[in-house]
Amino acid sequence: MNPFVALSVFAAAWQRLAPLLDQAATALLGAELAALRALDPGTRAADELARHVVKTVLLGLPEDEAAQLRGRYGEGGRFWDGPQEPPGPPGFGWSDLCLLVVDRNPMVGPVLGPVRDRLLREPSLDADRLMDLGGEPDDERLIRLTDLAGAARYPAFQFEAAGMPYRAVHDVNLLLEAGSDPWGAAEWWRVAGTVFNAANAHPALPALAAPFVAVAAVVTDRFVGGVIATPDNLGDPLAIAGLVTVIGLSAADLVLLRRRGLGLTQDPPEPAPRPRTGPEPEPGPGPVPGPGGGTAPAAAPGSGYWE
Repeated sequence: MNPFVALSVFAAAWQRLAPLLDQAATALLGAELAALRALDPGTRAADELARHVVKTVLLGLPEDEAAQLRGRYGEGGRFWDGPQEPPGPPGFGWSDLCLLVVDRNPMVGPVLGPVRDRLLREPSLDADRLMDLGGEPDDERLIRLTDLAGAARYPAFQFEAAGMPYRAVHDVNLLLEAGSDPWGAAEWWRVAGTVFNAANAHPALPALAAPFVAVAAVVTDRFVGGVIATPDNLGDPLAIAGLVTVIGLSAADLVLLRRRGLGLTQDPPEPAPRPRTGPEPEPGPGPVPGPGGGTAPAAAPGSGYWE
């Protein structure tokens, strides 16, 4: 029996297995997986600990469920020792169980795993860097992702060059409930950034776009039936009126930007260089013969290059 394959089986079936484990077994499993993740999977210590984790899961499950799992990867079952041992469930690995149990991270499997990897490849700050810049790692208005090692990563688009978070990003993250669904919020921003060409966005774009996003979320929440969850106070007519007022101010900002020759996706083109009006410089001397009949770079007047 390959214990790491067994852990990938548990990860693939975790939605069914998690409610069957009591709180004590889940806590013990989380501690063991955290220790396993810190080891090199190729070592004997990691192999022994992985086998112990498998036993922890099986002992914590009801007998019938444990017997069913033993039949799948135990003696004569689907998984066995040997050079031709088949892999685990497609798209799942043993580290996915660490993400599910230790980090409460749902981004596993063949569908959500690639989304997780794509978001983690984006520029981000770690917790230490965020604190160095004066940020709060536990701020629920920030998107906080966890990598495969369990370390917190804060997508860099949330911060100005000096490290301060954009207030507009804070507001939209609250609407997206980034504290409870950071991966969904991060993917929303990624898709929105692709649609609106955010890579070339003007620095004023977040402040101009946030009120529109807020109003769109309110309207969607009221007419679609909770697709986008919003705080109850946003349903108050006065709050909506305030947002509409901000939209008007943002529109005025946009008009001012246009009058100054600025846009939302690019700055005005730099002026072309002025043509030269003076006489053209005289060409310097060409190559001069060097020793042995070759050529050498032209010497500056008075430099005595061949003297």
